[in-house]
Order: sequence, then structure tokens, then C-alpha cells
Amino acid sequence: MTARTLNAVLHFESDGSWTSEALTLPSARIAAVLDQSGTAVPFEVRNGKISTEKRHTSLVARIELEAEFVAASDLEQSKLALEREKVASSDRLGRRTLIVTVVTALVSAGATIAVATIANPGGEKGKTPAAAYRDLNECRDGLNNLKTLAGLDQQTLTDLRMAVRRQVDDCVERLRSAMAASPP
Repeated sequence: MTARTLNAVLHFESDGSWTSEALTLPSARIAAVLDQSGTAVPFEVRNGKISTEKRHTSLVARIELEAEFVAASDLEQSKLALEREKVASSDRLGRRTLIVTVVTALVSAGATIAVATIANPGGEKGKTPAAAYRDLNECRDGLNNLKTLAGLDQQTLTDLRMAVRRQVDDCVERLRSAMAASPP
């Protein structure tokens, strides 16, 4: 079985022994006791406390834990990392959905522009073909800008949704106008 090792600072007790909360961990086994220079010190364990032959100013215990034992802080850090990964994954999924929406809107706008141009080369009454074409190109450019915005890391999903909504609202009337100008 593989053991996990940690170092615990020992605290001097009034009875001349040394203790640490780490010694109370389940499956904790003291592998070594080291002085401030890192040299191993001979020790004995009596009643859950460490005794040494010589007096020392500070000691560190090297403690081995069973591989199955996981400290609560490690467990909490793992949970937090998992939650962060879930949020990042959800955000990536939202971005992909938004990108697919923008690409679909671009294809629809392109098809609408093509149909309007083919069906009505003369353009809408009172509107020159160049003006109608310019309006449709502005819609297309706005949709292309949305695709660029969706690829930026600093964009939030809410901001992107609002930008898509504004662009759609801006282009709906222009597309309807182009479609109305062409005969059925």
C-alpha cells in the first residue's frame, strides 16, 4: 500500500513531550522526527506524545497516512475544482450554442439577400437597389461581428445574448422590407 507523507510541526508540552494535531489523524504513523537542521532525531511515542532523549528548540514529525485517507481540505479543493470545471464547461457549451445561432442567422440572411436580389433586381419602390443592398450588407456585417464577439473570452453569455437580440431586432425590418419588395 502506498502511503502519503506530510510534515507536521510539533509543539512542546509542559511535561517535556511534543504533540501535534496531525498525530490524531486516522491511520497516522510517525515515520521520522527531524530537528531544525533536518537531522533525524531518535524518539519514542508514549500516550500519543513524542519523547526525545535530548532537548530541542523545534521539531517536525514526518507522518505517513494510508493512501485511501484524504484530508478534508483536499476533498474541498477537489470539489471546488470540479465546480469550476462545470462552470467553464457550461460557458463553453453556451458559447457553442450562440455561435451555431449566429452562423444559422448568417446563412438565413444570405439566403434572403440572394432571393431578394434575384427576385427583384429593380428593388423596392422608392428605394434604390443600392440602398436595399447596403441595408442587407449592414445586417450581414452585424451578424459577422456577432460571430467574432462570440469567440472572445471576456464576453459573457448574457452580453452575447443581448447583442444577438439587438442585431436581430435591427435586421428584421430590413429583411422584411427586402422580401416585401420582391414578388411572391
